Amino acid sequence: MNKVRNKILIIGPGAMGYEYFRCLDAQNCEVHVIGRSKSSFDRFKTNNASFYIGIDDFKKKNNVKDFSLVIISVAVEALVDSAKTAISLGFNRILIEKPAALHKKEIVNLNETAIKNNTQIYIAYNRRYYGSIQKALKIIEEDGGALSCHFDFTEWESSVMSSGFDSKVLNRWFFANSTHILDTIFFLIGVPKQLNFHGRKLLKWHDGNSIFAGSGISSENVLFSFHSNWNSAGRWSIEISTNAHKIIFCPIEDIKLMKKNSVEIYQEDRDKYDIDFKPGLFRQIEDLLNKNPKYACSMDEHIKNWDFYEDIFKRSK
Repeated sequence: MNKVRNKILIIGPGAMGYEYFRCLDAQNCEVHVIGRSKSSFDRFKTNNASFYIGIDDFKKKNNVKDFSLVIISVAVEALVDSAKTAISLGFNRILIEKPAALHKKEIVNLNETAIKNNTQIYIAYNRRYYGSIQKALKIIEEDGGALSCHFDFTEWESSVMSSGFDSKVLNRWFFANSTHILDTIFFLIGVPKQLNFHGRKLLKWHDGNSIFAGSGISSENVLFSFHSNWNSAGRWSIEISTNAHKIIFCPIEDIKLMKKNSVEIYQEDRDKYDIDFKPGLFRQIEDLLNKNPKYACSMDEHIKNWDFYEDIFKRSK
């Protein structure tokens, strides 16, 4: 007997929407895509999906109850409205691109709407699903837990300013982009239960800090520190120490290991799905197609984490 194919809707046929399509198609899903114009589908170049110009076109030809999941992959400033539209249509499971919104009140309001309509929403922090991060989880568990951690989430001003994002997004770029690495840290070592922090705001285009230095202890009793300087040089990196290893991510897609009492560093092979597809996306979709996703970031978790994000974004001393 043939297995019933999952029907998935993608709202937003941009570069990210296309990457989602590739993963869904490889997992034998029936994919439907909503865009604003016929030209917005040009990158797909496939007959393995159904395309619709606008919500009304989709509604005329489909029953939302037949769909397992809707993926919201539109521009950051349009995420909330698109998610609310999906809820109003009757979808009961949504994966929304990070960070879902730029302000906590928007996320809280979206969550309240979802609860009233019995809709599950997950935030697409796909770095949780990197092969490197998943391998680290196993190593940390085998070694008896993490002991300490240091990380950096420096952004490159020249790249950000040439990215073409709206000024509203640039003003809160920390939420739009840097929370990717913060979510990964919280996922690996737990959220802060104590946070000592100093920040400085030195960029005109960013409403929050651009230099960050802090330390603390996580809910899993892991000592951590971080330093990021958007006014200088740097890149995203994570180092986690256990009783047996130092686990190094730089770039985050790669995992390098240093064994205790040795200075030799060796690199693990990348997960094949992180080579063939945008890193983390294939495993994320695989998890979300389960009734109870194991690693996905829920709205409740995202709202709780947002308080830490807001603190780091604006605290000066």
